[in-house]
Amino acid sequence: MIVRSFRRRWFSRSAGLVLLGAAALGPAAETVAQEPMRAGYGPTLAERRAAVRLAQRERDAARRQRSSYQGAGGYSFGDFGGGVPDAALGGPRLQRNEPDASGLVTQVKVVVLVDGAAGVLGSRVWRESLASLGVDTAVRTGRPTDAIGVTETTGVGLRSVTATGRLTPDGSLVFPERQFTPGDRRELRGWVESLSTHGAAGDPGGQPLWGLDQTQFRMTFEGLSAPAPAAFGPLSGGAVNPALLALELPPTLPLRFAPEAAARLRNPANNGRALQDGPLPAFSKGASLAALLARHGLAFHPTRTPAGGLELVVVERPADDPLTAIPGTADAAEPGAVAPAGAWPVGWKVSEGPGRLAAAGGIFTLTSLGVRESSLNDFARSVEAACGVPVLLDVAGMRAVGVDPATATVSVPPGRGAWDRAVRYAVAEHALKSELRRDEAGRGFLWITPARR
Repeated sequence: MIVRSFRRRWFSRSAGLVLLGAAALGPAAETVAQEPMRAGYGPTLAERRAAVRLAQRERDAARRQRSSYQGAGGYSFGDFGGGVPDAALGGPRLQRNEPDASGLVTQVKVVVLVDGAAGVLGSRVWRESLASLGVDTAVRTGRPTDAIGVTETTGVGLRSVTATGRLTPDGSLVFPERQFTPGDRRELRGWVESLSTHGAAGDPGGQPLWGLDQTQFRMTFEGLSAPAPAAFGPLSGGAVNPALLALELPPTLPLRFAPEAAARLRNPANNGRALQDGPLPAFSKGASLAALLARHGLAFHPTRTPAGGLELVVVERPADDPLTAIPGTADAAEPGAVAPAGAWPVGWKVSEGPGRLAAAGGIFTLTSLGVRESSLNDFARSVEAACGVPVLLDVAGMRAVGVDPATATVSVPPGRGAWDRAVRYAVAEHALKSELRRDEAGRGFLWITPARR
């Protein structure tokens, strides 16, 4: 017992001296000093570190081997062991697209949701087709919570578009509102190019509301609701460019001329008569711009730029100019309501109710009528003076159907009635129609235009 006690005290004192000296020499010496004390208590610290380094080297080697298989065949099953892996089976790394005019780089990725190992094998044709278009592709098993669709995230100078589709048993790739078969290579290319150029929203051409969502439309409508500056009125009867500068459109809505519209303005034959029609009434900027361009056979509409901004595009005026309800209002939800299409209208439909009476001024009020035979231009001024509502003539549209407002005459027989009905009957003689419209700020006016164009 005495010997054992002495040995225990000697061993403890020796170990303490060793550890004290190791602490003075530094962490490395302390680790070495601790190793004899760990005998019988598992691997040492150095052994554990060596094991970690070995495992890391093995993982790196396996990753390099899988990459070589993937680069050679364009496809990798990863650690496929009888079931479809939940993680995406990454395809070959593709280079980023070149920046567009705004400096924005767009990356497009397609996620293919499959059902079982057979689906993974069937997705190879899609991986090859998408890879030839420069698209990163991922294939994984679909979950009950997965939804197909197109999403977009935008950072500083980089936009990432992810399109998630589902592979059907017949080999088709289904996305919201579109479906591709393996033979639809041209359609697939066009869609991918649209995503690369315009992002998740796609090409605005042909889409409802000019490709704008409700938030973008409200921003545009509010930007065009401000009153036109006083300097615009006198210039609106002259050349287009000075009037546009005086209109002072919002900087968030830059104006761009389509090639055919620019060519039309350069042709003096299209503008000579428009310069004789006098100044326009004081409207909001949207109605003022639409009326100014209409005199020159032009129109405009908002659109979404590839970078996601907004702009106003001047185009040739379409044949139709229907009475259009403002999107997002109760009128737009009524059956038979006309949605905006083609061009921004010269004024909007006036809602029923107190707002309609306020916009109409005195055109619905019973009063004494009577206008001797006069030109359409003089008739419009007489109606304005009588009921206090501006009367705007579609002079370019009238001339297109052979009616010159400076020489065509109308008359209203004496009697009592409302100017609304009197004007409609008077202009119908020349196949014209009169509509009560409102500008973006809510001010009403009469728009006299051909019944058919």
